[in-house]
Amino acid sequence: MNFVKKVEQLEIDLLIVHNPATLLLFEETILDGEGFDGRYIEMFSKERLVSYLEGDIGFDEILKSANIGSKHFNEKYPLVGDIEDRLEYLKEKSDSPLNKGQRIFIDVILHSNLTYIPLWNGTRVHKYHLITLLSVIDWFPYFIGTGSWGEEDTLVVIGTDRGFIRRDIELVLPLDIVEHLIVELDKVGHLSDQNAKKWIEESKEHNKKRGAEIASKIGL
Repeated sequence: MNFVKKVEQLEIDLLIVHNPATLLLFEETILDGEGFDGRYIEMFSKERLVSYLEGDIGFDEILKSANIGSKHFNEKYPLVGDIEDRLEYLKEKSDSPLNKGQRIFIDVILHSNLTYIPLWNGTRVHKYHLITLLSVIDWFPYFIGTGSWGEEDTLVVIGTDRGFIRRDIELVLPLDIVEHLIVELDKVGHLSDQNAKKWIEESKEHNKKRGAEIASKIGL
């Protein structure tokens, strides 16, 4: 799949449309919260990526055109190896249509009032950025119940095949959105774990009880 042409056709996140290399570093910039290194945008320009994905040039030619010697890869550009693996993954991946569960998930996120989606690790992602990612990788939604220090949540998790991202993406969505997702996915047989119904009820009950306790203590 030529992911550059795919995101250009969809035109969801304009930053990725103009600088597709930003999507290649989703794990570092979004999941790890690291600052984006602009050198990679210059090295993996839109034009070079298109030429690579269409087979006109090899990966080594991208590096040569950026005037980078191989002995400096790990020293000055530590992410080059990861980017090569991700590009190869996208190049070999077929452009398959979304299944029912994936369409439901994206529809709920797209039409929610959220602009940025909080992640369990403390960072956040713009929903257009996330939806663009989900349009080019293999993934599936599932749920987990979690709780600590007086909090109890039901998280929506995006499971990945590790070909592009090395870990799953844990989203902290409002409970009404989580419940809506559970109900809609269950209707079409795409709810991966029936325990999610129990977890969301426990989360709602806990938050209701905890909210009443806090309001009473504050005197609201």
